[in-house]
Amino acid sequence: MGIKDIAAENKCLLLKLLHRLHNPGDSAWARWVQERVDLATMAGEVAGPHWRDLAELMPLYRAVTTCAVGDGASTCFWEDRWLNCGRLKEVFPLLHSHAVSTEVSVARVLRDGVREHLMLRLTAGAREELSLLLEDVLLLEDDDR
Repeated sequence: MGIKDIAAENKCLLLKLLHRLHNPGDSAWARWVQERVDLATMAGEVAGPHWRDLAELMPLYRAVTTCAVGDGASTCFWEDRWLNCGRLKEVFPLLHSHAVSTEVSVARVLRDGVREHLMLRLTAGAREELSLLLEDVLLLEDDDR
């Protein structure tokens, strides 16, 4: 009948907007947002119902994208797929269950050390997963994605 699903179309357009934020190109607006918001956690100076809608779509965006990590600032350590093995929360579920915060950037975890972002006491399984994690990860000067 030619009737559009407006909710689905809106979701697609918001996903496109999220993609523009993570891949700004020449977009002055996206660069402006990147200066004010931590794209790994979607927290920062920008607020309002539109921003909340964008933040709610981050799990879907992360499910359909992969990241090429440069400086690690806009890539979520646990949630984004930035390693060939998959998303860390799925590859290391025991270790993920000990995370203090699941919304932390790759850059911050590598700067602080993984242990700083985990609970003090780990189960034996989590300790074993920790020994396998991040053996040879190096960050670059480039932007992510």
